[in-house]
Amino acid sequence: MGGVTVLDADQIKVKLIDFLIDQDDCTLIASEVPFYQGYRKADLIHLANNSITAFEIKSDRDSLTKLLDQVSDYNHTFSFCYLVTTKKHLATARKLISPKTGIMLVEDSSISVVRKSKENKRLCKHSLTLALPGQDISKLTKNSRVDKALHSQRRYVESETTLQTLKKYFYEALFDKYHKNYTNFISDRGMRTTLTDLYYLQSSY
Repeated sequence: MGGVTVLDADQIKVKLIDFLIDQDDCTLIASEVPFYQGYRKADLIHLANNSITAFEIKSDRDSLTKLLDQVSDYNHTFSFCYLVTTKKHLATARKLISPKTGIMLVEDSSISVVRKSKENKRLCKHSLTLALPGQDISKLTKNSRVDKALHSQRRYVESETTLQTLKKYFYEALFDKYHKNYTNFISDRGMRTTLTDLYYLQSSY
C-alpha cells in the first residue's frame, strides 16, 4: 500500500508553472520576486493581458502563521492574488483570507481553481512605489525639484503620480527585469517543467 505523496513548495511551483503556460495567454512568469522594498517575495508572478497575478504557495510542510499578512501585502501590490495550497490547508485558508483572494488546490496529478481571484482595482500607491526600482522612481521625478534622496522621491511619486501610471511602470519594470530569464527558461524547457528549469526563473539568475 503506497503512502500519500507530500509535495514541497518547489514541486508545487513546477505544477503551477505548467498550469499557467497551458492557459495560452502567458507573457511572462518569474519566481521569487521581491516587492515591498525587498521585505516580501512573491513565490511566483504571472504577467498576461497587462495585468500582474501573484501566487503564494503553501505546501503541507508550510505553516499558515504568516499567511494573512503576506496575502494582505500581495493584495495591496498586485492586480490579482492566489493562494496555491493543498487539502491539508484548504479549510483553514478559506477562513483566514478575504474572499477576493483566489485559491488553487494542488493534488498529486492536477491543479484546480477552487475560487477565482477578484481584481484589486484600488491598489495601494505606497506599496507600488516601494515595489518600483530606483531608476523608475528617478524617471517619475525627473522634472521635479524634489530632494534626490530615494525616500523623498518615493513620497513625491506616491502623492503626485496616478495609480494607473504606477501600475503601468510596475508592469513594465517586471517585464524588463525578467523577460530574458523567461526567454531562457522557455527555450530550455521541454514539454513540461522540471525542478532544474526553476533555475532560469529565479530573480538572481
